[in-house]
Amino acid sequence: MKDNKFYSMIGLAVKAGKVVSGGDNVVDAVRGGKAKLVLLSEDASKPTIKRITDKCTSYGVDVIKCGSKQLFGKIASKNETAAIAVIDSNFANELKRIGKEIMGVCE
Repeated sequence: MKDNKFYSMIGLAVKAGKVVSGGDNVVDAVRGGKAKLVLLSEDASKPTIKRITDKCTSYGVDVIKCGSKQLFGKIASKNETAAIAVIDSNFANELKRIGKEIMGVCE
């Protein structure tokens, strides 16, 4: 399944140390110009969604909404996390490409 490829790519980025996770860390990465792409869980709270999407819009960072906090936590080896920022442009570009292929899974 293509969605497995998407989530596997996130896992590779995590193992390579090319992501930051958690709302505050993601916002800091966006502000600092490090975030190339932000992945936001579909079950994130409304205030978290607003804060992160507003910050990304302000700084011109793309956002993909998909998955769940539990899934992101599993991928990032945490309990749960609502957001992941990809800080490597190669991983970000590949995730965007795969995300477009599987539009049913990600917005």
